[in-house]
Amino acid sequence: DKDKPENQDLVATIKYKADGETFESSMKRTVRVADSKIKILYIENMPRWEFKFLQPALTVRYKKRCDVDFILVNAAEEVSSKPPYLPEFYKTKEKFFEAKYDLIILGDVASSYFSKDQLEWIKEFVENRGGLIVMAGRQNMPSTYENTPIAEVLPIEFKKERFGLDFETRTTEYPPTLTDAGLRTDWLALSDTPEENVEIWTKQLAPLGFHWNYPVTKLRPAATALIVNPRVKIGEPPINMPVMATQPYGKGQVLWLGTDETWRWRFNFGEKYTDRLWGQIIYQYGLPSMLGDST
Repeated sequence: DKDKPENQDLVATIKYKADGETFESSMKRTVRVADSKIKILYIENMPRWEFKFLQPALTVRYKKRCDVDFILVNAAEEVSSKPPYLPEFYKTKEKFFEAKYDLIILGDVASSYFSKDQLEWIKEFVENRGGLIVMAGRQNMPSTYENTPIAEVLPIEFKKERFGLDFETRTTEYPPTLTDAGLRTDWLALSDTPEENVEIWTKQLAPLGFHWNYPVTKLRPAATALIVNPRVKIGEPPINMPVMATQPYGKGQVLWLGTDETWRWRFNFGEKYTDRLWGQIIYQYGLPSMLGDST
């Protein structure tokens, strides 16, 4: 039944014959079978570089596993009026929840774009097992969200910051560095073995570096930092600046991504690592809602 996920037993058996004897071993695990796609709502202010590369990944390379609606706040009407774009965020709570999204990706959108009620709907969506990925930006996210329901669900605390367009100032790059928790997180693995994964993060991706991250002030008590900027310290006792952090909120999960620069990896590696990383993130934060209480 494609509309009803089912629990089934998966059994793996190995037989080995040697010297006239047969050795046999088997393992059984219960798995959840669901023939459906993760439904995503991606809300962005304008098509910054991260959006430009992630949008075709979601609509083309992930199309067998994802069904995505986009809201691009500053898009021209001829763009926003055609699928996969929506012209605006839902006007009623009933219509929003009837859309049955599993995951929301919220980019550099001003909090003023939403009404207070709409922000509460997103918070309630997370509480009810929805996944939320919040991607920082230089204009609005999270600086315009102080004292809003979105600020309450974030795994970090922050203060309002302004970022000017100073083209004469050279930015200082930093290596995005996995924490111990990040190294243990399977959906951040970019290879099939721990040794190769460390090699990729430290020898291949770290030299490319990121140039920007939103300067958060602290982690919330239930949050876990997964990727950090090792060149900046915050708090007392001091810790490395969190660039990616996660926490549960209600029955849902929230991911803070304090930069918008994973697209830089494409210079040397094409879509190899960005597609794998984002694909695994989407599964991690979209599946709990899709599979429901059985997860």
